[in-house]
Amino acid sequence: MFKIAIIGRPNVGKSTLFNKLVGKHYAITDNTPGVTRDRKESPANLGPLKFLAIDTAGLEDEVDDKSLEKRMFEQTQMAVMDADLCLFVVDGKEGVTAKDKALADLMRKKGKKTLLVVNKFEGKDEEILGKEFYRLGFGDPVAISAEHREGFSELYERIAPAFEEYEATFGELEIDKKDEKALLQIAIVGRPNAGKSTFLNKILGEDRMITGPEAGITRDAIAIDHEFTYTPLLREDAKTRTSSEEKPEQIVQKIRFIDTAGIRKKANITGKLEQFSADDSFRAINFAQVVILLIDANSLLDHQDVALAGQILQEGRGLVFAINKIDTIKGDKEVFLRDVRTRIQNLFREVHGAPIVGISAKTGYNVQKTLEYALKVYDQWQTYLPTSKLHDWLKMVEKSHPPKLIKGRETKLKYITQIKRRPPSFAVFTNHAKGVDTSYQRYLVNALRESFDLNLTPIRLVVRKSDNPFAGRTVKTFSKVTHTKKKK
Repeated sequence: MFKIAIIGRPNVGKSTLFNKLVGKHYAITDNTPGVTRDRKESPANLGPLKFLAIDTAGLEDEVDDKSLEKRMFEQTQMAVMDADLCLFVVDGKEGVTAKDKALADLMRKKGKKTLLVVNKFEGKDEEILGKEFYRLGFGDPVAISAEHREGFSELYERIAPAFEEYEATFGELEIDKKDEKALLQIAIVGRPNAGKSTFLNKILGEDRMITGPEAGITRDAIAIDHEFTYTPLLREDAKTRTSSEEKPEQIVQKIRFIDTAGIRKKANITGKLEQFSADDSFRAINFAQVVILLIDANSLLDHQDVALAGQILQEGRGLVFAINKIDTIKGDKEVFLRDVRTRIQNLFREVHGAPIVGISAKTGYNVQKTLEYALKVYDQWQTYLPTSKLHDWLKMVEKSHPPKLIKGRETKLKYITQIKRRPPSFAVFTNHAKGVDTSYQRYLVNALRESFDLNLTPIRLVVRKSDNPFAGRTVKTFSKVTHTKKKK
């Protein structure tokens, strides 16, 4: 797909332009310089042109080699090299600055097709546009107001030739290339500095996300499409294996990963930017099918870890617990993990059996296994069970362990059906809802897990009273004759 990178110095309106092209508030915007850090990609359109827009961090001409700004600069350079066209955005209110000139020199050295875009130019004289900005060396600039979507028709006319040239060269190669099926979306969440970006970089095999010792580097939720190619480590996944000597074939799974900003307690969130980042992370949870919750092994299960897991389960998402930095734990790691599993399962009985994996995002230890568990959770999370099977199962479990009596009367389980997938949700109909209390519901859920191999996914169960359809009738029908009881 045709790629357009939006570049420029900090706070010239790059993310605002990105959001307008994407058609929604996808990138966090604020008057504070340097809000965007990682590069962010999303399908976008301008009139009939459909392309991939790339939002980037503000370019600085001088950065320290070991600074966060240096890592941001490297990410932007990657976006420039990957793009088919660069929109070099400058501020029309401030005019040409020394930083703009330095960055223009840098862009010319890259040799990339570049279109100069003068933002915040509403109400200005067109003559100023040519005189002041032409000297940056990118030909005639385009004046726009990204905030008010002004000048986009001219922007379209200037982008169209580069787009048509790309289509003429590569368009035929992209026909039928994309799978129309929805990608599996996996959100990676956790507290600040839990290792989320390092974990994703290890999966991708490149430094796609900015990482470092500073907490809270990631601000936006970044979506990245990836083909995960693996040889199954989990025995039950190796379906192609026919003997102990044979190796299973490699499996390719298309996944959209969503790296999120670290989420702190609400009481500890200070400032508008951090609140925007937290909201973005919660939206990522809502749109994902499976969530990998990274927990720092050195500060286990504090209030925020528990709150995050509770939020994920409340939204009905599949959940994998990844205990990161396991390599820093002293002593027997298996004993440590057994204790962690016990604590998590006691806290979250609704996901008893959820995958809990000790990993090291830095070294790659158990990273593949974590993803394989996420795929297994996804399979179980979208399970559908036929009503006939559920009915037979219900009679079996009721016979094995009947519900309690209510006022001396028998509680009967009349019917069960699956009312929703993702996660599997079931409704049980009974003559006495009080007879199917919390403990008996837990028994039914555990029996469902055991009987239908649903030990890795949340299960929802609701109990409904089955009313007598003849209750309250004063008219009885026999054959074709209607008899009404006479009043005395």
